[in-house]
Amino acid sequence: GDVHGALMKFFQNNYSANQMGLVVIDRESLDAMQPWIVGLFGQIENRRLDDIQRRVPVFRKNQLPATIRHDNLKDQRDLTYTFSIPPIVDLYRKKPAGYIANLLGHEGEGSLHKLLSELGWIHLLAAGPSSIDDNHAVMTISMQLTERGAAHIPEITGYLFAYLNLLRQGRIEEWIYDEQSQVAELGFRFAERISAIATVQSLSPLLEDYLARDLLVAPYLMEKFDAQLIEEFLQRLVPSNVMMAISSPEYEGQQTEDWFGVRYDLDVGPIEIAEVEAPMLSLPTRNPFLPESLTLVAGDDDIPLPVIDEPSVQIYVDTDLEFKVPRAVTHVSLRNSKGLMDAGNAARAWLYTALIQDDLNSLAYPALLAGVSYQIASPPKGIRISIAGYEDKQFVLLDEVVRRLVNLDIRQDRFVVLKDQLLKDLQNQIKDKPFQQVYGRLMDELVSSAWPSPELIAQVEPLTRNELMQWRDEFFQRVSIKALVHGNVEDEKADSLKELINSHIPLAEVTESTPLVRDIEGGNEVALDIDHDDAAMILYVQDDNATLRARARSALFTHLIKPAYFSSL
Repeated sequence: GDVHGALMKFFQNNYSANQMGLVVIDRESLDAMQPWIVGLFGQIENRRLDDIQRRVPVFRKNQLPATIRHDNLKDQRDLTYTFSIPPIVDLYRKKPAGYIANLLGHEGEGSLHKLLSELGWIHLLAAGPSSIDDNHAVMTISMQLTERGAAHIPEITGYLFAYLNLLRQGRIEEWIYDEQSQVAELGFRFAERISAIATVQSLSPLLEDYLARDLLVAPYLMEKFDAQLIEEFLQRLVPSNVMMAISSPEYEGQQTEDWFGVRYDLDVGPIEIAEVEAPMLSLPTRNPFLPESLTLVAGDDDIPLPVIDEPSVQIYVDTDLEFKVPRAVTHVSLRNSKGLMDAGNAARAWLYTALIQDDLNSLAYPALLAGVSYQIASPPKGIRISIAGYEDKQFVLLDEVVRRLVNLDIRQDRFVVLKDQLLKDLQNQIKDKPFQQVYGRLMDELVSSAWPSPELIAQVEPLTRNELMQWRDEFFQRVSIKALVHGNVEDEKADSLKELINSHIPLAEVTESTPLVRDIEGGNEVALDIDHDDAAMILYVQDDNATLRARARSALFTHLIKPAYFSSL
């Protein structure tokens, strides 16, 4: 048909200046900007269209409760609960749904997440409200299940409603709301800067929901505790008002969705809930990681310098107050002579660091809420710990991370769950999009410390708990550290860091291993057998000069040819 005519008609009927939200950022003054903006955007016609009133409900009458089951392409099992709740747009100063979601998604002691994780039933749990429009909203609780958990969905559902009952039974606490408010206030006060384009893209849609004066702060506001309002939202989180979505690989539903061919079944009626005892569920305790000191040190313009430079310890400190925030980042690289260069060491490090993070989760989650986070990675040279956030309580968290890193008593049940998850992740990489697979294969071909999924799987499959603990003990027998502390810190931090690490790990001088990059000779072609409708190609051209000058020239050359290359394609 007349595609252009239909498009223009659609534009005339739906696009008008009175339906538009505009946000402009510029270095110039408002007086200087205004004529430019009016001259440009004033050209958009105001057709005086009526306000868009969306009154179609999210769920039809008598559609809830319901259960929908569908298949997954990847080897992954998901469970989602979606509740219809009152509109939340006008409640942004109180955020009653946010209070509930923060508790449902909590991962500390007594939480639903911790209980279901220790039962070996879930890998992930997240909760949050979503505004559909001015008149409708939903609360969603999403879980990624283990294979074992997929067989216990009625019990999982029982524990979810047991936790909601705990909240309904008079356990709506003002001090918890106040802590959430404090965390939100810190998040706004010390929000990291983002690019101008990202700022306007994020703010302009919000003009539909918030007053202009609240535009920046609205997502952070929690100004007034309202127990009765929170109770009203809790009354909607009941079994009679939920849609459960259950997905698993190769589920053979009786119906087929039109666009993607997904097989599914929809059952309208009461959901299945098992009766459970849940004395272990409780509200979180007060957060010990909330910062007490937000004092800024004196900044300088120096480059990072080694404050401690010994054969077994090298610690750089860089005082940086460019953004005037009381944050810091600490990176600690633990290195032995072998590193994580071969497939066996790399696979063991992946699994062991996953077990550490699993064990730390209930402790690290309150820290994350308070603006202090950690990461454990396993790059080729060794195991790296990174701590970031408000400087005040960083080393409290770091001390616990290092302690467990060298002394973790691996539980057999968690070993089985996380080993199984690692194997699934590696197997699922074979089903990644083609562009992801070709980039991964390029690294496997070039870098001595990169390994294809089948080789890593072969290392993980026979691994036992005792073998992994023995590997851990051998790794930390002889270790050196290289570290960087950066941000709202002074040189004295280096001594504290060395003392902290030394209290857990005896440090020694070691000869480090370094990954090698394969020299390409002539032309090489690698074709991948990929079961996917898309296609991808990588052309890699290697410079035989690895100097910093050559790398800078390669970067400049790429920058110059990219626009023309993109345009011609």
